[in-house]
Amino acid sequence: MSKVSVETLLFLDLSYNSLTDFDDFLLVLPWSKLQYMKLDSNIIRGSLPVPPLSIVFYCISNNFLKGEIPQLLCNLNFLSILDFSYNNMSGGIPVCLSNFNKSLLVLKVRSNQLEGPIPNGWASGNRLKVIDLSKNKLQEKIPKSLMEYKILEYLDLGNNHIRDALPSWLGSLPEFNILGLSSNAFYDRMENPKLNLIVFPKLRIIRSFSQQIQWNLVLGLL
Repeated sequence: MSKVSVETLLFLDLSYNSLTDFDDFLLVLPWSKLQYMKLDSNIIRGSLPVPPLSIVFYCISNNFLKGEIPQLLCNLNFLSILDFSYNNMSGGIPVCLSNFNKSLLVLKVRSNQLEGPIPNGWASGNRLKVIDLSKNKLQEKIPKSLMEYKILEYLDLGNNHIRDALPSWLGSLPEFNILGLSSNAFYDRMENPKLNLIVFPKLRIIRSFSQQIQWNLVLGLL
């Protein structure tokens, strides 16, 4: 498959097939001008293939990939959509993945075996709207650098091993539509004890907060 239109291929959709791997176990895919690649719902095994620098859309969810996230992904300066959910990727999330370009809009790594802390490198100026890190083994606290993502609309950290106070600063994210923190170890202590009130201007869905957490939530629609 690696020999197909190496210099001219722009769009590749091979989703919902029975592909198992890539020729010669390529680490970096060879199509130098490829912008759109959709390989979800196959039976691809081995390490996560790294697309060429030209890639904009990359979805390889629902396969059997394993191993750690390759650092080479952080060289993809034009990438807008990255989705490798529903695989068996392990290890930590590279710090560079939280702040490697200004083009990334969607980051979805749901249902893998990722562990360790959520990177604390989220920086201002990024354009991320969707972050889904749910159903992994991530630990420690929610990094406060997420406050820099003023256009973030969707954040799902559910079903991890995060232990943290429910942070009042989440209310500073003005574009939230969906917030998921279920099945973690959040405990009942607000970081600002003088104010047990959080305002989320556009929040529409909250996913399964622990009943042990007592807090008041004001939605902008009320």
